[in-house]
Amino acid sequence: MIKRADIALYKAKKRGRNYVESLL
Repeated sequence: MIKRADIALYKAKKRGRNYVESLL
């Protein structure tokens, strides 16, 4: 069972990674 918090965390990680890559 996937919790809503887990999805939010996954999205935050993905968004953060894309943000970091955009700075490189």
